[in-house]
Amino acid sequence: MARSGRWPVKGWPEPRIAVKKQAIAILSSGLIVPFLRMFCDDAAKLIKSTIGDSLNAKLIGTLYAGGVEKVGMDRYLEKAHKLGRKLAT
Repeated sequence: MARSGRWPVKGWPEPRIAVKKQAIAILSSGLIVPFLRMFCDDAAKLIKSTIGDSLNAKLIGTLYAGGVEKVGMDRYLEKAHKLGRKLAT
């Protein structure tokens, strides 16, 4: 979906290096609680395709931190730390 020359990233340059990289995506929302994610998840698909097409990276993990305004960030810190360790190894 997010290939170079197509909407919404028209004009985005192609990756110059053929070396595959790894990436993680952390999406956060202040108001949308996690169980409503399935209704508001178009951004995750766009980010996943953009990472693969433009950055030449394989997405190895995602984290959706929902309802941060209400429940705080503490419940997501351990999951984010695990994703970071997975990316580093």
